[in-house]
Amino acid sequence: MPKRQETAITKRTVEALSVDGHDAVFWDRDLPDFGIRVYPSDLKK
Repeated sequence: MPKRQETAITKRTVEALSVDGHDAVFWDRDLPDFGIRVYPSDLKK
């Protein structure tokens, strides 16, 4: 199960996101239920 992390999601933040070994979901702290999943392959959805 991915770790839950909250941050302000901006274009700059998304470009800088990375993970080590496991995928993670970064949730926007201002928009409920809006997040981005980052995979170890650097794929972001």
